[in-house]
Amino acid sequence: MNNSASFGYEQYAQWAEESKTAPLPRKQIKLGDKEIEVFALPGYKDYPGRYIYSGESATAVAQKHRNSMLQFLRSKSPFALPHKGFECYTFVIENYNAGIIGYPAQVVFDYWLYQLSKGNLAVSSIISALGSTSLDLLADSQFGINRAVSEYERLIQNRLFTKEAVEYKTHFFPAYYSELYRIFQIKPTGKGKPGVFAQITRECFYSLFPGQANDIFDERNPDRAFYHHQFLTDDGNKVFNQIMTSFLTFLRGCPCGKLTSFLVQYQNVYGSGFQGTLDLD
Repeated sequence: MNNSASFGYEQYAQWAEESKTAPLPRKQIKLGDKEIEVFALPGYKDYPGRYIYSGESATAVAQKHRNSMLQFLRSKSPFALPHKGFECYTFVIENYNAGIIGYPAQVVFDYWLYQLSKGNLAVSSIISALGSTSLDLLADSQFGINRAVSEYERLIQNRLFTKEAVEYKTHFFPAYYSELYRIFQIKPTGKGKPGVFAQITRECFYSLFPGQANDIFDERNPDRAFYHHQFLTDDGNKVFNQIMTSFLTFLRGCPCGKLTSFLVQYQNVYGSGFQGTLDLD
């Protein structure tokens, strides 16, 4: 199973077997004018993210046949690659005669992203809705669970940031620095980047990360012995590239000027900056 899931594959298989004697409770999550069925796994009241989702309802909201989820998982799509080798299990559900195939949130969301990439606009409203909240958070709400904000921050941090520096896979795009040189009308000297660039990177770019990225970097890389992006997981690298794409669009629309005017424009576009939720679930 994808390593970003909140439970391991062996546990997933074990719970499928256990559901034969202890059927899973079920709820419906409304996503605009659509619904998806969610099923609570053992321990869901104490451990965030212990939910699986109905593949049949996930494909129905995309207006696709029920086998399209399995076809997606067997495809060579980049959205399916994180789930290579995933084998589905059938779960027994309360007050329901037939078993259901249950999928973790990551699989469901990547399936919807795949459908959107193919021009399937039926999922666009779902992805838009989940851009401002978490699928598991909605499931918590349905089951009457209120988790502390700090608990969700911890989950996000574990998902995006490594404990130790790793060989980084992500680099700042050359266009990032080119735009900053243009905006602040500074000529490259070959003697390192101007200090204002580091300020922009910290106060603007990394402030867009969920999970209070700057606090994590200060704690884990206090002497700046590594690049901060060496502390990003695979999901962290995804978020880095997503934010970089957005931020570059913002930079390209900025006129030349001073830092004060730049920060005013940043505030107008991004507000407080910090994203409380992920677009990956």
